[in-house]
This record gives sequence, C-alpha cells and structure tokens, in this order.
Amino acid sequence: MRSIWFVAAFAALMLSPLSAMSQTAPSKPGSIFRDCSDCPEMVVIPSGSFMMGESAEDQDKWHEENGIRGTENPVHKVTIKKPFALGKFEITHDEFAAFVKDTHYAQHSDMCLRLVPNSEVEVPRGGHFQPDVSSIQMVGLGWRNPGFPQTGRDPVICVDWVDAENYAHWLSKKTGQNYFLPSEAQWEYAARAGTTTAFYWGDNPDDACKYENVGDQSFAKMFHITTTPAMFHCDDGFPFTAPVGSFKPNPFGLYDMLGNAWEWTAECSHPNYDGAPSDESAWEGGDCARHQIRTPGWEHDSRSGRVTNHFGEPTDSLANAGGFRIARALP
Repeated sequence: MRSIWFVAAFAALMLSPLSAMSQTAPSKPGSIFRDCSDCPEMVVIPSGSFMMGESAEDQDKWHEENGIRGTENPVHKVTIKKPFALGKFEITHDEFAAFVKDTHYAQHSDMCLRLVPNSEVEVPRGGHFQPDVSSIQMVGLGWRNPGFPQTGRDPVICVDWVDAENYAHWLSKKTGQNYFLPSEAQWEYAARAGTTTAFYWGDNPDDACKYENVGDQSFAKMFHITTTPAMFHCDDGFPFTAPVGSFKPNPFGLYDMLGNAWEWTAECSHPNYDGAPSDESAWEGGDCARHQIRTPGWEHDSRSGRVTNHFGEPTDSLANAGGFRIARALP
C-alpha cells in the first residue's frame, strides 16, 4: 500500500494568510461555513446518540446475499460526544482539481474500473449487477476522465483512499484546520440525521429519486439492466453522476448521502461490528489493505442504498463511482 503523500511540494508550499472567508467555525448545529474560497462547504453536525448497524434478520428483508448478511451487526449504541463538521456535498471535480493544481499531485494509476453492459464485452468479469453488467479496468481513465462527461460540480470519482487522505492533509495544511475522512460512526450518524428507517426519507425505496442519484431506471436503461429486481423503480434523470446538490438534502442539511458516489471512510476493513467503538472514534486495526466505503453510488440498487450498508474496498481501488466527503474537527 502506498504511504500517505508528504512530498517536497508541501515543504516548499508557502502558506499565504488564510482567506477572508476563514474564521472560527460556527458551533450551532446546521450552520454552514467555508474556510477558504476553494474549500468545501461544511455543515455543523450536533453531538448525540444512535443505534448503529442493522440486524441480520432485518438485512434478510432486503434479500442480502449470504456473503453480506451479518456484516452490519451487532447493532450497537454509539454516542457522538463532540460536534463536528461534515461536507455539505461530496468533494467535487473542481475542488479536487484545485488540490492537484496546487500540489502537482499525480495518481498511482490511470486504470479506473468502469461499468459496461455485458453486450459490449466478450467475457463478463464480475460486477454487482451480473448478469447484465461487468466491472472492467479501462486504461486511460481517471478522475479527469472517468468514462463519461462531468461538470465541475459533479463529485470527483476514480479516486482511491490514499487520494482522499492526501486531499485532507492538503486542506488541513492550507487552512490550519483539522480535516479528515469521517469515521464510519460519524458518517452513519450524519446520514441517519435522527431517523431510524432504512433510508433517511423512510422505508420506501421508490421515493429515492426525490433525494438521491441512484441505480434507477435511467441507469437501467443506459446499461440494459433487466434481471435485478432490487433496482430502484423510480427515475432520477441521471444515468451517471449528477451535480452535487441536485436533489433534496437529509434532515441535517447534507446532500447525496445515499447516492451519487461511494464515500471512503477512515476505517480499515472489519468483517462486522464485533468490538466496534461506542463513540465517534475511527476503529483501529482491521484489514488495512481494504478500507470501508459508505453510501451507494449512482449505479447501486436499493439493497446497497440503505443507510446501514457498508463494505470494504481495496485501498488502492479506483472506480468511476468512487469518491469521498470530508470532515473537520470543531473547537
């Protein structure tokens, strides 16, 4: 696994005085602030408690495969002891581009996983929506060109965990504040936003398209999906990524928490929640060749769209549904 990037560019980077936008972050829950002109907008998330995870029996209601069943339990109480800030949106293409320009950052690979209909490939190679769609590595694909057009306001994708960590370190250095990838507990607490249902809007997956860009009928039509009953039956109008904030926010004022792009978290991969922390801290240990991913992307179905869904991906995985959201410590 590559080490976190602390190249000479950081040592040579002369930090100018912080932008006039930079100020002491507000403490009122729901307040929105930004530390610099090209920094992400942040939302203050209150402290509180919630029940994290889902029982195996409840997972069965969503027809989870045997390999997934049990990964979200035991259900356990988590107390978020201290307010923190979380990105109002996923990190955008333009925000990541500002980081790359400032640091001359280069990714380790230009081979990003791309979904293609099986009719376009000779040999299917796996993929979540088999037998209709395969995931294949495509040379020349990366965050600049993920395989379909994006605007500067679309979430950056084809970025791995180390890319996300490097962005957080750069932003911390630039602003003098502590930015980081959220722990799974912070992420799920913020995504739930006080709700207890399968999705933050309720239990009906067909309401998803009011709130999220998901694996819907636009996606199904684009990729010739015909055999996956768990596809969202609504139509959000976007077969690929959508500009951030295109849909309704959750009750905490956060957008795209259950769609648009996967989001890396701080944790190395664990098979379930046995021994998980009871507070907001990132769980130490685990399989650090993989890191935990939260939220489904634009291509995922209703089983994966639940707020409790989590899974591990190789730390150096590049996929054209994979992005991230940033967190920030508050005084």
